[in-house]
Amino acid sequence: MQPGVRADAVGLYGMSGGASRALDLLAIRHDIGAAVLDSWGGASNVSTITTPILVLAGTADEYASFTDQKNLVEALERDSKQVEWHYYQGGRHTLILDPTSKADAIKRIIDFFKRRLNGGS
Repeated sequence: MQPGVRADAVGLYGMSGGASRALDLLAIRHDIGAAVLDSWGGASNVSTITTPILVLAGTADEYASFTDQKNLVEALERDSKQVEWHYYQGGRHTLILDPTSKADAIKRIIDFFKRRLNGGS
């Protein structure tokens, strides 16, 4: 850990393929305070995840199936994980880069990290 970095306030953000890598990391690391997955695609074992997660998904994502993203959220919920999600009707891949969803997605990410990372203090 770097000097001055609060160990209780580490957040992880992953977009597209980075979201899949973030989820893989969450399965083995339990010292991350909160994570956001933007346009996640792929399969994952959620049983060992302990980190609160926000999933952002677009219904018109051409690379990451909306159904797969919804199934991920449902798997996390079934396993009693702390998960929140928001979907964007007509939203495309990588929501923070899409001008139609960017401002809202960034606001949701900041709000999530503030709430989950020790009250944002």
